[in-house]
Amino acid sequence: MVRKAVGSTPAIMGTKIKQTYCRGERFFELTIDTGSSSVAAGVMRICNGYCRMIVVDMAFLFEGYDESTLPERVLGCARLKNVEFGKKLRFVESA
Repeated sequence: MVRKAVGSTPAIMGTKIKQTYCRGERFFELTIDTGSSSVAAGVMRICNGYCRMIVVDMAFLFEGYDESTLPERVLGCARLKNVEFGKKLRFVESA
């Protein structure tokens, strides 16, 4: 069910979903607001019912536009497994 709703095509999330960035001396944090898009919110509602059974692999990269930024390279990866969306992990205050 989730695979049908989400598909397998990579998505450029910065064009459709509101994002905020926080950069420190030794870290870079990206907050993705899935509620800012009705499509993303719908996908999250579907995933919520199956969250303890699905595995999500994500890779992050900066999109290249010209020869100086190509080939694109992966900035980082994450795997989400058996996530409980109802459990509050942490709170980040808005600046």
